[in-house]
Amino acid sequence: MLSVRLENTKNGSFKCYLISVLATAGGYEVKTEYGRIGGTLNHGSAGMFAVEADAVRELEKVAKSKVRKGYVETERTNGAGVATVVPQQAAAMQNLVFQIDLQLLATSTVDPDSLIADPTYVMQEKHDGERCPIGFWPGEVHAINKRGNPRAVPAKAVALSSAYKFTGETVLDCEVVGETIYAFDLLKFQGEDVRHRSFRARYAMLEAFVADVGDYLVLSHATTFTASKRRMYETLLADGSEGVVFKRGSAPYVGGLSKSDGDALKVKFVESATVRVCSNHPTKRSVGIEVHDGNDWIGIGNVTIQPNRSIPVVGALVEVIYLYLARKGGSLYQPVYKGERDDVSVADCTLAQIKIKGETRLAA
Repeated sequence: MLSVRLENTKNGSFKCYLISVLATAGGYEVKTEYGRIGGTLNHGSAGMFAVEADAVRELEKVAKSKVRKGYVETERTNGAGVATVVPQQAAAMQNLVFQIDLQLLATSTVDPDSLIADPTYVMQEKHDGERCPIGFWPGEVHAINKRGNPRAVPAKAVALSSAYKFTGETVLDCEVVGETIYAFDLLKFQGEDVRHRSFRARYAMLEAFVADVGDYLVLSHATTFTASKRRMYETLLADGSEGVVFKRGSAPYVGGLSKSDGDALKVKFVESATVRVCSNHPTKRSVGIEVHDGNDWIGIGNVTIQPNRSIPVVGALVEVIYLYLARKGGSLYQPVYKGERDDVSVADCTLAQIKIKGETRLAA
């Protein structure tokens, strides 16, 4: 039996993920097990295949996706049942990743028109991707996710590491959308920590750096003037973008969640929620989803899984975007599946995060 064990023990995580190929009467099944290390594991399936080679390819695909999310491979058992343990590799990968207290955006309680008119706030697009701070050192490059766990370094960042001469630690705060890296803030540059500087000063340094390195990075455009903010806001809204970000131009980079009327705010054109998969449809690419109200799990409808995405197992935590929930006990309106999340916990799957039509919601 071929099997792979992966673990994530970075920054408070203590999780494992096991993938194995099992021969059955109907073919070859790719089985998954996941949960807290040393605890009772959840069970799932990544699919049934008629040919063993196809099952092995699926195993490698799932393993690679977990590595991108910060897991490291700690053991691999070949078809003959011989295990290769690689704890040194796992420890090395975990210890190499840099530490940054990330700034988290609060949902704004200030009217967007006021922020657009206020010259002290700078506006940027809120990109619909994965948060990915990237750190460069001479001859090295590493990336982390929203929770500070290691993740695979985007290909263009690897190429930039080879093409540009870094003389000291340089850390960019970025969002990755597909193969594109959108750089929206600069935290350290060539060994100097610049987080104490104003956002305008950091952005000017970032703008010059991105212009210097060429096509490896895309600068997340920032604008200050009311007329240009208004044009950008209306264009992004019409294009169906996720939303915009407002940052006070004079503010330093401060880790943690901003106040809802503070220096780093988000205004979302669509809502997003972390939910738990509660069922799989037997014949369709659809899963049931649920949230917790503090006492019970409550179903909030179903979401279709795109043909190019793996169907998440029951118990998986996933992200969806939607317009609203019509009423308590109803279903999300126009939900769209965005993918699995391993940088959150079941504590994040709350009813309080859901926008219910006609109700005021607390800032997230």
